[in-house]
Amino acid sequence: LSETRVAVALGDVAGKGVPAALLMARLYSAARFHLLTESSLPKAFEGLNDEIASSALGHRFITYIVAVLDGQNNEITITNAGHLPALVKSADGKVRLIGQHDGGMPLGIAPGQQFNETKVSLAVGDTLLLYTDGVTEAMNSKNELYGSDGLEKCLSTAPDDVEKVINGVVSDVEQFSGGRAQRDDICMVVMKRNE
Repeated sequence: LSETRVAVALGDVAGKGVPAALLMARLYSAARFHLLTESSLPKAFEGLNDEIASSALGHRFITYIVAVLDGQNNEITITNAGHLPALVKSADGKVRLIGQHDGGMPLGIAPGQQFNETKVSLAVGDTLLLYTDGVTEAMNSKNELYGSDGLEKCLSTAPDDVEKVINGVVSDVEQFSGGRAQRDDICMVVMKRNE
């Protein structure tokens, strides 16, 4: 977005196949436009939602979360449209949910929605995790969900390296599910403040 600000987005389209892929492609290009032209994340989400809601791609919706990292102020601004809340692990291993009460409806359900933003300062050693529901809805042979508790526990003991965080979560989910095929894909983005 600028020399010191970067937007990181993660979305999950309801449904599968070509229609879902087309909607995700449209979201990708539309999101770039709205994030670059609007004055705030909530305004960008409002414009993006109106565009997706008026598309002729059927009754589909998208859960979507964007984190704007301000490297100059070490601050993250998050807007959430029906997606799972972001997680932040502090250097001492404590994990907290970010913006779980500020999220709006998924994109594309109805035009005219309004959205909020949550600002969080990142301390040295803080790790931010964005993820799709393929992580928390992974099931084992007893039809038990990995769940938010499983993810938070795994993140709290994860190594400091971001690649090891992702690999650790994937391994933990695979171990929990015992090789059972999962119904949904898994996507994660991890960022860490090192200094």
